[in-house]
Amino acid sequence: MSAPAAERLRQFAAEQSAASPLYECLAAGAAEDAGVTALVGDASPELFLAAAQRVLFREPWHALTRYYPALGGADGPDGELWPLFRSFVLERADSIRPLLAERSVREELVRPAALLYPGLAVVAKEAGKTPIGLVEAGAGAGFRLVLDRYGFRYSVEGGGPDISRGKKTARLVLDCQVIDQAGKPAEAFGKQAKLPAIAERVGLDADPVDVADEDELTWLEACVRPDQPRRLRLLRLAADEVMAAKPPLLRTDPVTGLAAAAARIPAENPLVVTSCGLLDGRSGDFATAWVDALRTLASHRPLWWVSQESYQGFPAELRDGAAHLAEADRVLSVINWADGKVRVRRLATADRLTRGLTWLGPN
Repeated sequence: MSAPAAERLRQFAAEQSAASPLYECLAAGAAEDAGVTALVGDASPELFLAAAQRVLFREPWHALTRYYPALGGADGPDGELWPLFRSFVLERADSIRPLLAERSVREELVRPAALLYPGLAVVAKEAGKTPIGLVEAGAGAGFRLVLDRYGFRYSVEGGGPDISRGKKTARLVLDCQVIDQAGKPAEAFGKQAKLPAIAERVGLDADPVDVADEDELTWLEACVRPDQPRRLRLLRLAADEVMAAKPPLLRTDPVTGLAAAAARIPAENPLVVTSCGLLDGRSGDFATAWVDALRTLASHRPLWWVSQESYQGFPAELRDGAAHLAEADRVLSVINWADGKVRVRRLATADRLTRGLTWLGPN
C-alpha cells in the first residue's frame, strides 16, 4: 500500500527545493490541505501536478498562469500562489480526475542526444563510410532517433572556443558541458568526428508516443516542470523534427521486438542500437535477455550498442570492476561483439538529464 497522499506530497516538496521552487510550493501546500490530498488520492505528486498543468493549458487567461513560465508567467511563488492553485484544482476536479486515472507521467528527454553523438562518432570511424541502420530501444517519442537533424555545441572545461557539430542549419541546438579526464577528447569532438550517415531508422517501445497526435504531445508538455521553459521549447522543436522525419515506432517489448526491428534494416547497413535508461528499474533477467538478443544479432551482422545506462544496470558480463562508474547516473558505452567476444568501451559519464558529461576516452 502506498504512503498517504500528504506524506508523498511532503517528500516530493522536499525533493524540489532546488529543481523547481514552484512545484515545491504547490506540493507543500497540497500536503496540508485535506481537500487537495483527497483529490490526489493514490496518484503520484508528479502526475497530479502534470494533470493540473494540462488543465491550465486550456485556460491561458487564468491568473494562475502568471506563476507558470511555460505559459508566459514571470512571477515567483508568493502568498497568492497557493490560494489560486487550490481553488483552481478543486473547481476543476472533474477535469483532473480522468487524467489521474488514465495517464502516467512521461519523461521524454531530448538532451541525451548530445551524449549519443560522441558515441556514434566513434562507431562511424569503425564502420567506415557505409550508412548505418539505427535502432533505438525504448524510443518513446523518437526524439533521439532523429539526432542527425540537430546541432550540438560542446563547451570543454578549461576554456577555448565551443565545438559545434551536427547539422549546421539546425533549428534545435543542444548545449553540453564537457569535463575532460582523459586528455583532449579529439576522437569524439575533433573535426573528423562526425555522425555516420543514417540509411534507415526505427524505434521500438512498449508504449511509444505519437507526437503527431496533438493531445499526446500536449500531455508530454504537461509532464515538464512549468518553470523549465527551455526544456519545453526543446521538446516542441524535437517533436517538429520527428514529424518531419517520420521514423517508424514499433509498439513492442524491446527484447522480443529487437529482431523484427533489425530486420527492417538492409543487411548491407551496419546495425547500431542505442538506448537511454532502458535498463532502469529492470530486473537482472531482463538485462541478461537484452544482451543475449544483441549478441544473437551480432553473430549475423556487424552491430554496435551505443548505450546510456547506469553501470549497475548492466549484467555482470559487461561490468569491468570500475567501481567509480557506479556513482554516475549514466555511463556512455560503446559495445560490440566480434568472433563471439565482447568489447566494451566506457567513453563518458553524465547525469540523467545530460546537463554535461565527463569524458573518460575510449579504452
